[in-house]
Amino acid sequence: MTIGEAIKKDLEDTILSVPKQVLNDVGNKYKEHIWKISSQGTQPDGSSRQVLNKKYRNRKVNKGVKPFRDFIWSGNAKQSFYFEQGDNTISFDYNDDEAYYYMDHHENKGDGHRLYPIEKDSKSSEQTSIINFVETQISNTLNKPRILHAEAKVTRFG
Repeated sequence: MTIGEAIKKDLEDTILSVPKQVLNDVGNKYKEHIWKISSQGTQPDGSSRQVLNKKYRNRKVNKGVKPFRDFIWSGNAKQSFYFEQGDNTISFDYNDDEAYYYMDHHENKGDGHRLYPIEKDSKSSEQTSIINFVETQISNTLNKPRILHAEAKVTRFG
């Protein structure tokens, strides 16, 4: 393998296979972050969630929980929430079908209440720390010292 081929292979191997520990760290960080903002009653961009109607607010207060949209669904959604690693990906899901359908309905019904950050949230101050964390994890992976193995070939002309 030539030096050029070794460099190309190293870049492909490094970029195309983020170490499992990095994905695990990123998944845990996002999972914690998602529930932190939810327990504060804020959207992924840091804005407040819509105020509850009086009847629902009173029902939550009587149960001893915070009177705002928290997506916790009596604890079932939070307890069954997990992340899963794929090849260079992280996905989030619920291991409880009822929690999944409840959360999917509320996330996608179009009323502006979201649990998960999307691209437009990335410019918000709420998402800055998590994006910086991911950037640091990936930069550390790409900047680790590595040894390349290549052969030098001498070609003589004439």
